[in-house]
Amino acid sequence: DKKILPCVCMSARRAANALTYYYDKMFENIGITVNQYSLMANINSVGTTNITDLTRIVKLDKSTLTRTLAPLIDTGYIHSERGKNRREVVLSLTVEGKVKLEEISPVWQKIQEEMITFLGGKEAADKFVDTLIRLNISLIISSPNL
Repeated sequence: DKKILPCVCMSARRAANALTYYYDKMFENIGITVNQYSLMANINSVGTTNITDLTRIVKLDKSTLTRTLAPLIDTGYIHSERGKNRREVVLSLTVEGKVKLEEISPVWQKIQEEMITFLGGKEAADKFVDTLIRLNISLIISSPNL
C-alpha cells in the first residue's frame, strides 16, 4: 500500500496554531501575545513606520493588524498619530514599549532555544526556518495578492 502524505496545508496550520498557543502561554504572565511581541519588535527595528508599510512587513491584513495593535496603543506601548496625509497612521514604540520589549526578550529567547532544541539543533532549525521562508516567498511570487 502506498502511504498518503497528510495534507501539507492542514499540517502546517495545526503546527502554526500549536506554536502560537505555546508562545502565548509562555507570554501569559507578561500580558501580551506573541503576535503583539512581533509587532513591537518589528516597529522597534524600523523606528517609525506607518500601518501600510507594517502590513507589508508582517504580512497581516490591515484589519487584523489594527486589532492586534489596539491593546498595545491602549496600554501605551505603541504611539500612534496621524501622518501628513490624514489617512496615514504613524506608529512608534514608546519608552514604556521599549521597556516591555526588553522584559519580554529573555522569555522569547528561552522559547527560541527550546524550539531550536526541539527541531534538532541550530542547523536543523535554520534549515526548517529557511524552508518556511522559501515557501512564503514562492507563494507570494506565484500569488502576489497574499
